[in-house]
Amino acid sequence: MVTGLEIRQRTTILGGKAFGAAGAYEKITGTIRFAADPEHAVNRQITDIGLAPCNADGRVDFSGDFYLLKPVDPDRGNKRLLLELVAARHLLAEDVDAIVEHAGRRWDLLVEEAAATVQ
Repeated sequence: MVTGLEIRQRTTILGGKAFGAAGAYEKITGTIRFAADPEHAVNRQITDIGLAPCNADGRVDFSGDFYLLKPVDPDRGNKRLLLELVAARHLLAEDVDAIVEHAGRRWDLLVEEAAATVQ
């Protein structure tokens, strides 16, 4: 279960350049905090979760970094979300500015392709 969300940084992609009907995009990075019941059947699959310290509610607290790309004006977007949770401290979307500049493709097409791969 999600127990908290911390936004570390919000920046506009490529200086606010508009990409199709969605307009400018922003990237948001931060940390999501979770708590998991070590006795739940799904969570027992996590290696050594039974050895982790529990909070007052009997759950194991942990967190993960996230990287979110979204239109600056959500009303102009296609209502799809590209969200990356990081397990190994490597963000695949970290070089999004370089990808967009060097690929020579429209950003909205790039986002649609990424969304199709996770559906």
